[in-house]
Amino acid sequence: MKFVLAGIAGTAVMTGFAYLLSFLANKNWRVIHVLAAVLSGPRLQVQPLPYTRTRLIIAGVVHYVIGVLFAIAYRMLVDAGVVSYTFTSAALYGVAIGVLAMLVWRITFALRYKPHGVQLSSYLPVIGSGHILFSLVMMVVLRL
Repeated sequence: MKFVLAGIAGTAVMTGFAYLLSFLANKNWRVIHVLAAVLSGPRLQVQPLPYTRTRLIIAGVVHYVIGVLFAIAYRMLVDAGVVSYTFTSAALYGVAIGVLAMLVWRITFALRYKPHGVQLSSYLPVIGSGHILFSLVMMVVLRL
């Protein structure tokens, strides 16, 4: 149960971080909004899709489930002796899942749909650094 809470807490802080940076830089780095567009938009969409409540809820649930799965995966790595409950291990895990997330977004944008106003060159570093923050928050919760 603690890993579920750690995944939710890490995802919440990571998402807030991305939304804060989005606001400060006036860029579309709002992860749940981008995910909502990707989950519902066709490959060659010309007009931006409206962000309906249902699309945002589905995207939010998907986003948080992925965060919980990342936390569970961390536990599995601890059980296998690959990582430990340290901030160094968590930060390295954050780098690894950040690179994975950036790769998934790059492939998704290439194959599926690139949401209006999202530039990969600025979006991917936000995603990568957000996952390091996710992992550190996850570790704080796990150590409580």
